[in-house]
Amino acid sequence: MEMRAVEDIAIGEDLTPALPPLAFVLHGSAVNSNCSACFSILPPQPFPPINPNFRPNCSHFPSSTPLYCSVNCSSVDSPLHFSSGELRLISLFRQSPPSAWEDSSDLRLSLRLIHLFQKIGKIECPEASEIIERIGGLMTNREKLIFEESRKSKSQFSDENLRDCGDSGENSENVYQKIRLGAKMMAEARRTSTDRHVNAEKKKKRDDFVLEEMVLCLVLTNAVEVQDKNGCTIGIAVYDTAFSWINHSCSPNSCYRFVSALENHKQSSLRIASYATTSGCRHGYGDIERNGYGPRVIVRSIKAVQKGEDVTIAYTDLLQPKSNHSLPLLGIGNCRR
Repeated sequence: MEMRAVEDIAIGEDLTPALPPLAFVLHGSAVNSNCSACFSILPPQPFPPINPNFRPNCSHFPSSTPLYCSVNCSSVDSPLHFSSGELRLISLFRQSPPSAWEDSSDLRLSLRLIHLFQKIGKIECPEASEIIERIGGLMTNREKLIFEESRKSKSQFSDENLRDCGDSGENSENVYQKIRLGAKMMAEARRTSTDRHVNAEKKKKRDDFVLEEMVLCLVLTNAVEVQDKNGCTIGIAVYDTAFSWINHSCSPNSCYRFVSALENHKQSSLRIASYATTSGCRHGYGDIERNGYGPRVIVRSIKAVQKGEDVTIAYTDLLQPKSNHSLPLLGIGNCRR
């Protein structure tokens, strides 16, 4: 898959408008400093999630619970926090922190995506042996991470590919077990959520968490680290194919930056279009209902891009040693730069 320019683009021009995320969460280290809806800095007295079963008092919630900068942000994001199973997952982490997962952000993001996918009918409950390569055009990589890697004894992954799967070169069996553990925790969290789709799944076996496994693999493959204005990583987000299909290059012609939905900035038109190399691939999420919050991403040219040219960005930190530029999970070989 790739995205190509639909017109000649000069250096230093925006290729996209501010693209909203499909789903997003803060890292655990940022939930007490940033708003979980708009990612802005929290005020001295933040607002907790709005739940009719609790009074609006932060003391009722664990320290890792999302907080908000305003009542409006809380009212927009709180329903998803409770219905997706995120609250229960946070509780499970607090009760018995898994050694394989130092931060719950990948799992929380996956829960939010499952809620979205089922709400808009993108995915049903798959069978254990079923292979679904893409959900709405986004690669799951489950076949590689679960079916292939579970048979191997060793495999090398970069930190950028599997952000939380340990050091590069970790035993693939450990990666496999980590994904299984995370999916199992997600399934347990969803069983106690208020999601109507979960109620329809109650007949499934307690060890059946294929859906959670699949979406977690999708997150590990497609999620991007979100940075604030100071360049500090504060969370992760998954975007539609307009961004996720942009290919990697160690000599890219474009870059990207994050902006808040509340910021005033000049809006560009979408000047890139998909060029699907997989025949019959259905992609995109159309005009799904979005709450208008979360970190938006803008792609900008750093070189002149000709009409029809493949738009590329760097998936890795190009200031790192060249040996770190290999991304086998995404099918990217050793850097030749």
